Amino acid sequence: MDGLFTHRAYLPKQELFKQINSRLKTVDNLWGISTPDTVIELPETKSVTRTIELNEPNGNKKAEKQVVTFKRASHFNTANDQLTTASQWTTDQSIFSEYPIPVINGYSSLVNNRLIAKIDSLQANSNMDSSIIKVNYVSNSFDKIQNTNMAWLDNVQLMNNSIHVAGWHVTNQVATHPYHYIIVFDKTNNKELGRVQVTTPAYRPDVKQAYDLYNAEYSGFDVTVPLNINNLSTSSDELVVISRYSNDINGEGDYAEYWNPSIKLDQSNNSALDGFDTSADNTLRVTGWHATNLALTKPYHFVILFDQTTGREVGRQRVLNSVRADVQKVLPNIGNSLLSGFTADFDLNGLDLSHNLQAISRYSDDMNGEGNYVDSWFNPVKLMPNKQQNIGYLDSFNVSDGQLQVSGWHAADMTSLEKNHYLILFDNTTNTQILSQKISNTMRSDVAQVYSNIQNANWAGFNVNLGKENLLPGHSYSLVSRYSTASVGNGDSGLYTDYWFTLPQQNQQAYSIDNVFMTKDGLHLTGWMASDYSVVAPKAYLIILSNGQEIGRQKVSLTDRPDVANVYPTISNSLHSGFDSVVKVDTDRMGDTLQVLLRFTGSDDGNSNYYDQLSSAYSTNAGWFDQLMVDGQKVSFAGWHIDDRTIDKPFQYIILLKNGSEVARVKLNSNEQNLTRADVKQVYPYIYNSENTGFSGEITSPIDLENSNIQLIHRFTSSDDGNSSYVDYYSPVLKNKII
Repeated sequence: MDGLFTHRAYLPKQELFKQINSRLKTVDNLWGISTPDTVIELPETKSVTRTIELNEPNGNKKAEKQVVTFKRASHFNTANDQLTTASQWTTDQSIFSEYPIPVINGYSSLVNNRLIAKIDSLQANSNMDSSIIKVNYVSNSFDKIQNTNMAWLDNVQLMNNSIHVAGWHVTNQVATHPYHYIIVFDKTNNKELGRVQVTTPAYRPDVKQAYDLYNAEYSGFDVTVPLNINNLSTSSDELVVISRYSNDINGEGDYAEYWNPSIKLDQSNNSALDGFDTSADNTLRVTGWHATNLALTKPYHFVILFDQTTGREVGRQRVLNSVRADVQKVLPNIGNSLLSGFTADFDLNGLDLSHNLQAISRYSDDMNGEGNYVDSWFNPVKLMPNKQQNIGYLDSFNVSDGQLQVSGWHAADMTSLEKNHYLILFDNTTNTQILSQKISNTMRSDVAQVYSNIQNANWAGFNVNLGKENLLPGHSYSLVSRYSTASVGNGDSGLYTDYWFTLPQQNQQAYSIDNVFMTKDGLHLTGWMASDYSVVAPKAYLIILSNGQEIGRQKVSLTDRPDVANVYPTISNSLHSGFDSVVKVDTDRMGDTLQVLLRFTGSDDGNSNYYDQLSSAYSTNAGWFDQLMVDGQKVSFAGWHIDDRTIDKPFQYIILLKNGSEVARVKLNSNEQNLTRADVKQVYPYIYNSENTGFSGEITSPIDLENSNIQLIHRFTSSDDGNSSYVDYYSPVLKNKII
């Protein structure tokens, strides 16, 4: 059942209920249950929380949570799988109640440095976020007559056009000036660079212990001040952090402030080049980082490519800086250290990689990279290898199953630049590309052992199926292994290095007749036939010739022969080359020899657009008289006789000739004919009934045989009297002389 449904960690409500409904209906159907469709009410709730956090003097923290819960109802219609959601949230109680702050003797309660005895009630709504109100208790016991105004900066860090400031500021004037601001001021040009209100005072018991002043225990701050860099003259300006307590919510009005010691920014210019190399998309990729406060007033970052050999700029890219936490960790006082990373890609077209190329990182105040700028020049690099060895070898080329499978290796020093590998099939006859395929290399430790000084020798291998491709017979093809800087097409749009492998000529043919023997149904042939021409002439025929004349043919469906494919992998479709077929032949037209014509043709009748292979000749008949003895008028004999034309000739005769004329004949009985002759079968397995071809017996002449030339004929015949439709085998002439 689970296979019927989609399972995900999260689904939208509509889809979730739709799938649940589908599952329930499936269960009902399986169990034969009928459940009427209905509208299901789906209650939904949402809560908004106001947390009042009390920071008691003894260090305890207490929290009072006020919760307003909203509710609404959705409805799911099981008939049409539609979920309808109510648009309005409602609540029985929409007010956060007024909260009297608990009184602790000897302490005053403050929220954001302001004396507050209660938290006012508040109207809640469903769009409101939950909130936290922190209540701090400060001692009412402090030195009220002390006029100390003291501050300290624990940390000042410039980062990404802002300054992170942490420290503390104590003064009794906080009691009447509760609004605390941290301001960054440029003393050089007398301009404010930025300010931020301290809304969450930091607990500083160490400061309270040192300074018995009002609210000293909550005099800490830890804020980040955004800077208006446009108000900065130069990165060498003298900056100061001001801590201000004001009686005005915007930080103006009447105030008490403390000017911390001036800050001089780090003026160092820091950079590093991480990468300077070709990438897989026909570009030169330059990566690194450049961190310097000298760029504070120079917002435009460029990477410039300079040809040191020719002394001219060959490209520039405006870049967006990337995060480099590692750089910030080492250079915390550099404003752009966190966002100091860069990546620039330059089109390789038009670049001379044999030259010394140099990358420049530039921060400028001009959008085109000129104007006022600060540069970092990196060391020049010559990308082109000094050695450019290029060597390869084709281990195998296989088209036996109609798929073009190739394996080999190609090692080239230029792969340090050319990172894309393509295999291209090229027709030399028509001077055209047939196909190209981008491939991944394989490990070849054997190549690395021999060519250890070539760049990619250890990963120079390939073993790829290039798909079904009909190679035209008579054409000459090459396989091109190409390393390129370009990642599209066949790699010819970038820099590339080729190695050409010559493929076998597409004019190969081969065959084998494994078994051939005549049966009552015809000539039974097993074997295989393979030809590159099968690509254009895919229909296969077996044609039987006798004395050069056709006496039978059979169209065959070829079967798989892996053994042939192993031996002849370079012949197209050699895997599909096997046959096991019976060809019906006209025995009346059969001569002394047979040949098999193995034909691939493009026509259904096999008579045009064909390519032939002709077998060697097979005898259709043979015989021998092992014994021929004359004793008076009696002649004994033994031998064997085979002939493919005897299929329809069941009768056998021995005819006695004296001086060339018949004087007697005898019809052989079952004990005298079809005797087993395994020796004949071994020599002539392809002639009909060769295993049962022996004969023996004797014949008596009615006349005297002395001083005569004696000869026997063994005859197969279809007539009972032996006088029609026959095939004969003559014995040698025996001169019977009586002295």
